[in-house]
Amino acid sequence: MLMAVATVLGYPAVAPGQEPPSRTAELTGFWLTTPHPELAIRPGETETIPLTLRNSNQPPQRASIEVSGIPQDWKWSLKGGNREVSAVMVAPDATQEVNLELSPPEGATGNRIPISVRARYGNEVADLPLFVSLAGEQEGGLELKSELPALRGTANSTFSFKVDVKNDGDESLFNLVANVPDGFQTRFKRGYGSEEITGLPIEAGGTETVTLEVTPPRSAPAGRYPVVMEVSGGGASAAAELSIDVTGQADIGLTGPQERLSGDAVAGKEASFPFTLANTGSASPRQATVL
Repeated sequence: MLMAVATVLGYPAVAPGQEPPSRTAELTGFWLTTPHPELAIRPGETETIPLTLRNSNQPPQRASIEVSGIPQDWKWSLKGGNREVSAVMVAPDATQEVNLELSPPEGATGNRIPISVRARYGNEVADLPLFVSLAGEQEGGLELKSELPALRGTANSTFSFKVDVKNDGDESLFNLVANVPDGFQTRFKRGYGSEEITGLPIEAGGTETVTLEVTPPRSAPAGRYPVVMEVSGGGASAAAELSIDVTGQADIGLTGPQERLSGDAVAGKEASFPFTLANTGSASPRQATVL
């Protein structure tokens, strides 16, 4: 871990035969550190660099944070507690965490770009140099292959897509996402199992079968609907374009007066009861018979 600034108290001379004092309690100063002072970032993605400000055996310190050296076309921000900040207060014998978010644009290039982060407290400065390189395209990647990319059924159906996910890169945990029209429900399962998942590990060079189940709302009109399955992880991502064809279905309903299907009549006298026959489905019935 890189340390920026530290002040250490001197140690008194020790007479012969005497034990030296403990040195762990004597460390005093103010530090600005990060676990990874040199790192690679992929263009078009956002990388979060954790920064730690530590106050050891000093009064509370207000530290203003300055960042310089970031290329003009990059986006960046300093965040503490999910909010953008420019200064922090560090209590005695405490630490504060701040995240530096860097987003180089697509097509950006460069190697060992120097970036300086400074924390000004009182009349002192803690300086933390960083070096950022732009990562190239990752070798290998993901390949998705669907057994049946288009399925057909009624609005009461559950559409099941079997998709083989091949990992040509390094072993990683991959996240699963499905983009469907509003009102549609989705769930992922591993292979032909029944347990619902949101991600799965795939070893390098391995292939896993994922089942994507899509359930449309019962009121979905007849038509074709797009479904996009996305898999991402380990710096790689891939998508499979699928579709479902919802066919029309008749849904006949019979209602009577006051929503009753019964009534009163007197023997020997004619009585009439108005009933309503309605089709609430998405297709016309071929024939309706009332008995």
